[in-house]
Amino acid sequence: MDTYLAACFYSLLNLLYAQVWSPITGLPTSVGLKTVKFIDISTGWAAGENGTILKTTNGGTNWSLQTSGTTSTIRSIFFLDASNGWACGDEGTIITTTNGGTTWTPQTSPYGSQYYGIRFVNTTTGWVVGAGSVLLKTVNGGANWIQQQNQGSSMWGLDMQSTTSGWVCGGFNNTFGSPSLLKTTNGSSWTYQTNSGVTSFLSFNDIRFSDANNGWLVGGNGIIRHTTNAGATAWTGQTSGTQSELLGVDFLNASVGYACGREGVIITTGNGGTTWSAQSSSITTGTLWEIDMVNDTTGFAVGDIGILKYHLYTPTQPIVLLQPNVGGDIFQIATKRFIIWQTQAGINNVKLEYSTTGNTGPWTTITPSTPAAAGSYSWMIPNTPSLNCYIRISNTANSNVLDISDAPFYIQSTPYGVDYSVLTSATVMTNPVQITVSWVNDANALSYSIDKKLPADTSWSHLASLSGSTNNYNDNAVSAGTIYEYRVVKTTPLVTGYGYVYSGINIPAPDTRGTLLLAVDTIFTIPLLTEISQLKSDLIGDGWKVVQKNFASVTKDSIVKNWVISQYNLPGANVKSLLIIGHFAIPYSGNFAPDGHAERIGAQPADVYYADIDGSWTDNTVATNNTGNIYTPNIPNDGNWDQSVIPSSAELQVGRIDMHSMTGFALSEVDLIRQYLNKNHAYRHKIINPARRALLNSHLDNSLPPTSAVAWRSFAPMLGSTNIAAINTNGCAGNNTCNVFMDSLQTHSYLWTYMAGGGSDTSCASPVFTSSKCISTNINTVFMQLYGSYFVEWAKGGISTTTNHLLRAPLANAGMPLTTCWTGGSPRWYFHHMGLGESIGYSTLQSQNNKGIYDPGNNQLLGGVHMVLMGDPSLRLHMVYPVTNLTATQTETSIQLNWAASIDNNILGYNVYRADTMVGNFVRLNPSVIAATQYIDSFPSLLTNNVYMVRALKSETTPSGSYQNMSEGIFITKPVVTTFTFSGNGAWSISGNWINSLKPPSTLPAGYSIVIDPVPGGECVLDSTQHISSGAHFSITPGKYFRMAESLFLH
Repeated sequence: MDTYLAACFYSLLNLLYAQVWSPITGLPTSVGLKTVKFIDISTGWAAGENGTILKTTNGGTNWSLQTSGTTSTIRSIFFLDASNGWACGDEGTIITTTNGGTTWTPQTSPYGSQYYGIRFVNTTTGWVVGAGSVLLKTVNGGANWIQQQNQGSSMWGLDMQSTTSGWVCGGFNNTFGSPSLLKTTNGSSWTYQTNSGVTSFLSFNDIRFSDANNGWLVGGNGIIRHTTNAGATAWTGQTSGTQSELLGVDFLNASVGYACGREGVIITTGNGGTTWSAQSSSITTGTLWEIDMVNDTTGFAVGDIGILKYHLYTPTQPIVLLQPNVGGDIFQIATKRFIIWQTQAGINNVKLEYSTTGNTGPWTTITPSTPAAAGSYSWMIPNTPSLNCYIRISNTANSNVLDISDAPFYIQSTPYGVDYSVLTSATVMTNPVQITVSWVNDANALSYSIDKKLPADTSWSHLASLSGSTNNYNDNAVSAGTIYEYRVVKTTPLVTGYGYVYSGINIPAPDTRGTLLLAVDTIFTIPLLTEISQLKSDLIGDGWKVVQKNFASVTKDSIVKNWVISQYNLPGANVKSLLIIGHFAIPYSGNFAPDGHAERIGAQPADVYYADIDGSWTDNTVATNNTGNIYTPNIPNDGNWDQSVIPSSAELQVGRIDMHSMTGFALSEVDLIRQYLNKNHAYRHKIINPARRALLNSHLDNSLPPTSAVAWRSFAPMLGSTNIAAINTNGCAGNNTCNVFMDSLQTHSYLWTYMAGGGSDTSCASPVFTSSKCISTNINTVFMQLYGSYFVEWAKGGISTTTNHLLRAPLANAGMPLTTCWTGGSPRWYFHHMGLGESIGYSTLQSQNNKGIYDPGNNQLLGGVHMVLMGDPSLRLHMVYPVTNLTATQTETSIQLNWAASIDNNILGYNVYRADTMVGNFVRLNPSVIAATQYIDSFPSLLTNNVYMVRALKSETTPSGSYQNMSEGIFITKPVVTTFTFSGNGAWSISGNWINSLKPPSTLPAGYSIVIDPVPGGECVLDSTQHISSGAHFSITPGKYFRMAESLFLH
């Protein structure tokens, strides 16, 4: 059937039949499914969680389970014919069958990451795409898989037309500033396509070509892009009518296509995408992952609810309203949702109306006329909140021909966390010098108030009061190089919202950040010697001076605190931070329950005890008065402190890496910390490079509406309001529809993630986020805010000892997580400072010391001792690729450093530092930034083992402003001395310090050798007059510096 006839047939179907998708009942499994593939109208396969594979041979009427041999989630399945198939998924799973799936055989996989797509063009040649830039190829049916070049981001979608021609698409590529799209014309090398026309932080999730020229991309925010010439010119946008993320696309020909995604969305086109309309999927929550159309009348989609089958029926009445119809749908104000219907022949146009007072009206017009054949209408939900909403659809030519919703749907009016927030950002200028504070306008806003302060100020200065329609403010009273903090307060008829931004213009990079104290449990010092040394190098490379002390596991918190205070009080110590490694000396303090559960009132784990240098901590007044189940009792003189609130302002940034009692993980406590330190190193060196965006699950907002404000207020100025992926899993039923949160953390990467919900020691909104999922699934986010009941007590985990505590479980995850904290409103934490380069420890300290400078949430818990950071407090938001291939070449009077340039963008140049040793004070040698990739130190200290450090300097522009940002330092020690030459007879008197080429530089006479043993201090010293005759031997130890303190005579 040619394209024109196909389009005509498609239009005829629209006129004569209702096109709907209905769940297939009686499946032999209830797990969520991710992928589906049919080879003809009868035979197909579907696969998904727990290694599940289903097969049908009668067009989807009946399905049988196959034995896959894996329990990993299968994310893509592909068959060439009835016999030969392949599937791939989590943990690097690739399996194959040659008998239609009767038996499946594992194939050797080069990686253990998640694989998202697999395609073959014949029985030998195929490709796999996946997380972490995976793009594999095989030419022997999968016996061997070879990685093709690094693609720069995770790959989600794959479409191959032949052994030489194909496309892949994926996540946002920071280098090119667009979602990934690559093309091959030889099957092996891939060229990045820069003409997709999308520059926002979205992903392309799937790609499909109907022929060599016509292709479609689908992705986040309902995006669809189209090409008619194989990408030779810019891809063009198409209007999907939905804001839901699209995950799968399939085209029967150049005209007829389908796409599916979040919220059960299925859309279709009969004209190549010029127009798209929605089809009823019978679900409005959950996710549809993939769609496979066999022909014009047969198709299948899979997702959290199982398998949907496409079918046609003749309407039994002139107009049938399909959606919203059965009731209970929640339509959010200011979002697009579909109204879907079917009409009999003879109705040309329909009128759409809605009522917020029941099914008898009064009725408000949505549109007076829209083509009946379209079958759907994309409705921007108005600000008319009601729990009793109905849709009426009628024939424009005869209003008596109509249909009305069978049951009410909701237009939601409850202000959520975003309504309690102002989504701020700042742009900066140098000529004139100006900071423009901007925010996302709220249609309900009555007014905005703008305030300003310096970081050290304890009060705000008012700048302006503005109307509710304003969305920015220009501040000209600023100077480049100075940090300013702004507060934007929004007033609406219902709530007050707050937003903050920490801004500046070209803020200089600090050479030093102060001293970080490293307290380590002695059980880790030997087995983790290499990793701890690497951590110390990374800390030094970020400007910290590190002082380490090891403590026995039984050490009391007061002993550790005394050491911290003594270090803090040393002259010139400049102690700013403390990192604890291990489950030792955990302070408990107070008599309260941060989560409000009275049965758990008692002392709380309180590492902030170490942050407060000069506060008065006592243990003589609190006596727990709890007749229920006491969480952690607190009585006088029991070693648990009295204070529920930090007694004075904290001085130090404190964090802890603790893997104790993580028994559900395969690795031991030692190996979990090793894993954490290694991924910490990978993040700092930009080996782990998550997308600069955030995932926000407002699950708890349905019952505690302001909760997610803590995330909205920080995420916007850090990452940009358009780079926040917001979902709400409240009301999800079971594992199938609750997986959207974890699915997002697997299929995308994020710098920040927020999750709140009803909790336990090991769960948050179970089954949405649990410790068991941290054990079984790689999580692609670095910083996490978590909020819910019980798991605030991270050290013991309840009345009886439990394991795998949720606040620490992400740190034990094999993926990206490096920090967690408990925050949602009791009180709120603020991280917007990180948008301009501050560490998470800095933001933690500001949050702990907040006395009202920021909106606190629960005032009663302001400054609570339970406010602790899990993970490394020195971590920052924006990493820079460091230099590589650093070398040092020594001459008689100088040392020359050479390196390969940082591959990051906006590199200003490089800074070079020198210290006597790695634990010494690194001093910057260059007065101004070095543009070249070499530096000559003309004044090296020839008596010491100089250590050099080189750091790339980048101009960083963020949604908060601009600052100079440095990479991790790369180190090299002054060259080792191994060759010494002498010449002639005579004497050398005391004449200086010589290395490498001892003066005069010539050859030692035959029969002579010089040996001088090192003395304390690492030098080789000639400290007494020496006379050497022919045949005598006087040796110098290689690698040591040689100093002439006395005369040497050769005879």
